[in-house]
Amino acid sequence: MRSGLALDQLGTTIKHHMVAAEKHEEKQANHYKSAGIYLKEARERVAAGEYESPHFSHYLQTYAKMSSSRAYELIAIADGTKTVEGIREETNARKQAFRSRTDTKQPTDSIGKSIKQPNNLGGRPVVDELSHMRSLISKKLKLKDKEQLLLIIQFMDGV
Repeated sequence: MRSGLALDQLGTTIKHHMVAAEKHEEKQANHYKSAGIYLKEARERVAAGEYESPHFSHYLQTYAKMSSSRAYELIAIADGTKTVEGIREETNARKQAFRSRTDTKQPTDSIGKSIKQPNNLGGRPVVDELSHMRSLISKKLKLKDKEQLLLIIQFMDGV
């Protein structure tokens, strides 16, 4: 079944179905299925050479504005091999497994950046807060030497 839409319009239609699915939870499965059907068509047409690049992922990024993994989930919904609920359950299980692996809290500095634990070479922290702040300031202000950075730090200390 072919929609008769140009590939760019097909991408726009896919995006509209995704937005509608997020807004209307009661019709979410139908919108995801429609998006999946259009994605299947787009994939076939890209493979047939109707798009400037032979890569479906390039089409997805350019027109549908989604990742390949999300597109293939929607295609699976359209094919009937997966359900919205099944994908949700898989995602939740994956997130819980990740959280349980990374449950130990890393210490953070004053701006919320993770501070690496001391290494085994003398026990000094790999990144300390002061050097991190200096690095951030240098990069943001595009400073060329340390003297400029020291002047800014002295100014900030006086404020």
